[in-house]
Amino acid sequence: MIYPQEGHGVRAYRAQIDFLARMLDWFERYMPAG
Repeated sequence: MIYPQEGHGVRAYRAQIDFLARMLDWFERYMPAG
């Protein structure tokens, strides 16, 4: 995902929320807890 106005890291609050939600979805899909 490329976030506008972001460089290597994700700093904007809305971009961080989206990034973390996508990361959690990835872990739930490919590395489920149960």
